Amino acid sequence: MMEAWINLIFVVVLFVFLVKILRKAGHSGWHSLWIVVPLVNLFMFWFFAFKKWPVERELEAKKQAEEDVFVEKP
Repeated sequence: MMEAWINLIFVVVLFVFLVKILRKAGHSGWHSLWIVVPLVNLFMFWFFAFKKWPVERELEAKKQAEEDVFVEKP
């Protein structure tokens, strides 16, 4: 019985960490629920690892805006 409680605590902590990471990256925390679906969870890890995250898009947009301000126009 004690092992079941330890497993439950581990799963809850895992979900809390996943939600925090996903929210900081600009995604919905609900995406963490994909971790419980076999095979889909592997695809989702791959998907999030290689797609352009909203945070990266915002950073690129800010850099582009700064470059546009400092470019002298003839």
